[in-house]
Formats: sequence, C-alpha cells, structure tokens
Amino acid sequence: MKTYSIIVILTFLSIGCARVKPYKYDICVHHKGEISRLTNDESFDIQDSLSGRISGEIIDHGSSSPIEFATVIIKNKSSLEIIDIYVDSLGYFSTSISTGHFDLRIESIGYSLLDTSINFDSGTIRHLKIEMGASERFTMYRIGSWNKLSYKEINQLSIDLTK
Repeated sequence: MKTYSIIVILTFLSIGCARVKPYKYDICVHHKGEISRLTNDESFDIQDSLSGRISGEIIDHGSSSPIEFATVIIKNKSSLEIIDIYVDSLGYFSTSISTGHFDLRIESIGYSLLDTSINFDSGTIRHLKIEMGASERFTMYRIGSWNKLSYKEINQLSIDLTK
C-alpha cells in the first residue's frame, strides 16, 4: 500500500513538472502611435451674420470609418470661453461659434490627441475633416521557455509580437 501511494505522488509530480516551463520572461512591447491631423478645412461666407458655425467629420486614419462619440473642445483664446461638443454616432459634430482665435482639441479613447489653432471670422461656416491616428500603447507578454533565452532572442520575440 505504501509503494502505491509513492508511485502516484511521483507520477503526479512528473506530470506537474512537464507542464511548467522553467524560464519565464516578461516582454513589454511598444506599439507606436499614429498622428491625428486636420485633412480638410473649408470656409463658406454667410451674409449679415455676427457669428458663424463650425462643423466637421472625424474618421479613423487607417480604416476611414467614422469615430463615434469623440469629444471636441473649442477654447476661445481671448474670452477663455470653452465649448464642449460630443460627436454623434456617424462621426459628425456641429455648433455655432463667435468670432476670434480658438484652440481646438479633439480626443477619443484609443486615438492620438489633435491640438490645433483656428481663426474664425464673423459670417463664416467652417467644415473640418479630421483623421485620427491610433494612440501609442504598451502590451505586456509573459513568455515561457524550456531554454534560457539570450538578449538577442528576447529582442527578436518582441519584434515578432509587434506584427
């Protein structure tokens, strides 16, 4: 009876050891981001108006699909008035705006920020087209190996993981 239980324990331990790789490496991979940019800025004049209108379309740089529910922040440089606009499900936004010099910021989760300045004259409609690039990110991978890996092998693994 004693021999039987020792054999079971040894078998269990050998099965357990067969599943665990003795070397573990944590590899942090940096995925570079893309630049977000203003690709088109059209202006139209409106007669007899003291204010204007700004509208736009926000799309993904890689797929050209609309980015829904992004945030557009417009800050008047002189009056410090801030306008927050939420983009609809089709990637569009629109609002009335006074004249002046403005900082424009567009942000959405998973995308690089777009910060730019625009001037706005009275009686103008501005339509913007914005392409948002993916933001940079870091991914942690845990790799198990039967053999001890060299720095060169670990570096090659991190290159392969970025593909």
